[in-house]
Amino acid sequence: VFFLMIRRPPRSTHCISSAASDVYKRQVHGYAKAGRVQYAIKLAKERQLDSELFSLALMSSKVVQLQYAEYFEGRKMSKEAAILYACLLYTSPSPRDRTRSRMPSSACKKKK
Repeated sequence: VFFLMIRRPPRSTHCISSAASDVYKRQVHGYAKAGRVQYAIKLAKERQLDSELFSLALMSSKVVQLQYAEYFEGRKMSKEAAILYACLLYTSPSPRDRTRSRMPSSACKKKK
């Protein structure tokens, strides 16, 4: 009778295995599809799944985009930070939009 002993890696490894990383990625995508984007972002950040975090930040509000542009900048991921900053500039309203109505001036005048 032969016994085959298979050793498993210790549970307290510091390096996330590929299989574990795939599980986390599926969880992140599941939360995002369910509309729980903030929780998906939190999980992606905790597990350092930067590509998923970047994708989620692109779909988020301007406040979240700014927060993660700064996060990626701090992690020396300048390409991702630059893209998020560019999205903010592209989607930000013009300063003129705050001071004037978008309605034509003729539509704003009261009729007598």
